[in-house]
Amino acid sequence: MAATGPFLPGDLLFPAERMAEGAWAGLTFESAQHASVLLNLADRRARNLRDRAGTEHELLALAYLDAAIDDAVATVASSPAASSAQLRSRLASMSGDALAVLDTLTVLPSSHPDVYANAKAKVEAIRIAANDPDADLSQLASLNIGIAEALAAEGELGAPRSVPFPPNSTAAAHQFFPLTGKHATLACSSCHTTGQYKGTPGECTACHADKTPTDHFEGDCASCHTAMGWKPAMYNHSGTADCISCHSDDEPANHFDGQCSDCHRTAAWKPVNFNHIGAADCAACHADEKPAKHFEGQCSNCHAVDSWKHVKMDHNGLADCLACHTADAPANHWSGQCSLCHSAVTWTGAVFNHTTITGADCAPCHSAPDHHFGTPCGACHRDTANWSNASFDHSFAGGRDCAECHKGREPANHFGTPCGACHRDTANWSNASFDHSFAGGRDCAECHKGREPAN
Repeated sequence: MAATGPFLPGDLLFPAERMAEGAWAGLTFESAQHASVLLNLADRRARNLRDRAGTEHELLALAYLDAAIDDAVATVASSPAASSAQLRSRLASMSGDALAVLDTLTVLPSSHPDVYANAKAKVEAIRIAANDPDADLSQLASLNIGIAEALAAEGELGAPRSVPFPPNSTAAAHQFFPLTGKHATLACSSCHTTGQYKGTPGECTACHADKTPTDHFEGDCASCHTAMGWKPAMYNHSGTADCISCHSDDEPANHFDGQCSDCHRTAAWKPVNFNHIGAADCAACHADEKPAKHFEGQCSNCHAVDSWKHVKMDHNGLADCLACHTADAPANHWSGQCSLCHSAVTWTGAVFNHTTITGADCAPCHSAPDHHFGTPCGACHRDTANWSNASFDHSFAGGRDCAECHKGREPANHFGTPCGACHRDTANWSNASFDHSFAGGRDCAECHKGREPAN
């Protein structure tokens, strides 16, 4: 019976078939193999629903499919990493097949539109998560679609049950309240305390009222929690318009007055992403984040909406740099506009346009080193982009002795005549020509000693 699955939901012997399937699945202890068996059973339940399409048993067949999917999802979520990819692929394929079957139903869309819509949304969410290796499937296991309440409303609570139960028996084949997750390990007597099986409440609060913390959300536990455990909890925020109705205590002091959902996602408080479209006044929220002596304009003139850093100021239309940058100028800095040398992107790499000060003296900005020649800088430094590229016009020196500027440059034991006697080429020291008539009757060795070759 477990191997062939001959019966359909609504058949008299279908509960017995399902119990046999549970026993069969229980005999597979290796986790990947167990998950494979549960995926096979979920496929079978999808085929059962297809065969019951258009009949009064659509709701019951969907209940068994939902329970089988919950079992499969929970087991795949906890499967070893080595088999996870293959099992997730099978889960995605099974979910796609189930969605195709749901599209063929004709009774549920009109008799229970909410249950039908919830079922499609749940199976689609499982299909998407199964295709994402980083998605947490455990949050989707036992996601309540409202099917137990629908079955109860149709009188399925009075359906025949296989009773009495053996002592400490677990995982009965409920038609209206499938036992999955933590519920599957409970003894029957945990819920059926009086021996009256019919009419046992299916609401979470019937058993878990004392587990609700103070000031807890007033809705049904199953809206957030699954049968796998209290955590992780996942609330379906669809249709919830006022975040503060639940999260007023989560809001820090001096927080933005708008809805939480303007910045936060429903999955977690962080990361935060505020949609600044339509927000015209940055200071309305960020006044406390402005440092002392900060630019008075809108934050958005410099900052992007995703980070304070990586500042980029749009200088278009700003004529006076010193209105913002007086403190940035070093001591004894040139008093002109910053933009004459600096770009709007960075202080470094400044290039000064000397054409703006044609005819002015260089010395107010460029101090000379010690013992520098006293003529104007421009006499030698004609290349305003490079001090080193100087060319001195010695005609300015007139009849001065070269030693006035070049003293200390001659090598040791240098001949004592004026420099110009040999260095007539003022552009190159090496291009010297010595007139030996200056030596008179001196011995050559006085100058050239040590220059002769050995022997």
